[in-house]
Amino acid sequence: GKIVAAGESGAGQFAVDIAVVRYLANGALDPSFDVDGKVVTAANGDLGPGATIDVSGLAIQPDGRIFVGGTDTVAGSIDFLITRYLPTGSGDGKVTTHFDGADVVYDLALQQDGKLVAFGLSSSTGDFLLARYFGFGPPATLTLEPATDTNTAGEEHCVTATVRDAADQPVPGVTVRFSVSGANTASGMDVTDANGQATFTYTGTA
Repeated sequence: GKIVAAGESGAGQFAVDIAVVRYLANGALDPSFDVDGKVVTAANGDLGPGATIDVSGLAIQPDGRIFVGGTDTVAGSIDFLITRYLPTGSGDGKVTTHFDGADVVYDLALQQDGKLVAFGLSSSTGDFLLARYFGFGPPATLTLEPATDTNTAGEEHCVTATVRDAADQPVPGVTVRFSVSGANTASGMDVTDANGQATFTYTGTA
């Protein structure tokens, strides 16, 4: 299989970039990963002026997406930082988490359900820190039933949304927001159940 490594890059005393490299099984740089096998995320540009990075964790999803975890320092605030990259090397989002004081990431772990756990230590208090993140699972699809419909004014109408993951399994606990446009405007929200379904009911007024 391919080999992924992550760390920091920068001139001088402080690391200012996140560096991710992917190699082929023979040790050569992987040209399908951002053309040259290397990706650099500039902390100063992406996280704010004067930001520094300390990378300490790496995890890879079954679909090939790459998580890099570490500690970022921005304007004196020291926080957890999680970044994700697509299998092509393109950036796929980031999140920072602040507890209380200086929050230092030690490593990352992926759960079987796709949730990501970051653990570390507060260098201010000495406390162990754990953070778990939703929304890092395989891409989901949403279908509506009925997809389109024409209804009589004054009657109650119901729409069901079904959310399924890349393995075609229902995804519970997802908030779905509904919006009806046209002569009968309405909006609402529901959370998917164990079958991955959320429903919205409204009454036409015109």
